[in-house]
Amino acid sequence: MSNIRITRLWSISDLNLNIDLQLLFQRPRVDARISEYVYEYINAKVLAPKNRMQKGSFNYNLSFGIYNPKKHTIVSKSVYDDAHTIYRSHLYNSRPDYKRIQISCNSTLFNAEMTPKAYATMVYNMFAAFLVEKYKRFDKSMFDDSRINLDWAYIDSFPFPAPFDAQRYLLDEQKIKRTYSDGITYTVEAPVDIRAEYLKHFGF
Repeated sequence: MSNIRITRLWSISDLNLNIDLQLLFQRPRVDARISEYVYEYINAKVLAPKNRMQKGSFNYNLSFGIYNPKKHTIVSKSVYDDAHTIYRSHLYNSRPDYKRIQISCNSTLFNAEMTPKAYATMVYNMFAAFLVEKYKRFDKSMFDDSRINLDWAYIDSFPFPAPFDAQRYLLDEQKIKRTYSDGITYTVEAPVDIRAEYLKHFGF
């Protein structure tokens, strides 16, 4: 039986890789357990029956951000890409019994009002995009057919908007160094306390 760890990262960097707090306030305010449920569903319905990824340890990092055509000009394409959303993935073969997997999704559809159902659909597509690319025996239609049977009532049972502590994005307990660059000068300001800024804006 495999050991699975899922983490989430929300990008708050602008085109120049400077911290933009307005991006922090656009992240989906959903419970982290929704991502975990989506993977458990895919594992039960698709991976386990095919005996794929059932042994070893897998560390999935789900990376989210706002889609910007000027920033996201990557040549490789996913079958799940559309005009609003692009998906990218990379498998790091650290050890035979341990795999680190980065799955990125940048979309114009991300915002603070994104519903748990819409978020679950996006995360499902993230995992599917990675698996279709990795395994030849998987195709998009297989995942599309299975997605409709997600337990939507369970997904909607999580509090929404989710409290800050239930969201569990990476860096939530960090103080991020705030820098600015115009290509000529480089300025460093006081670190940004992610928790404090978020709670000041949303209240919980």
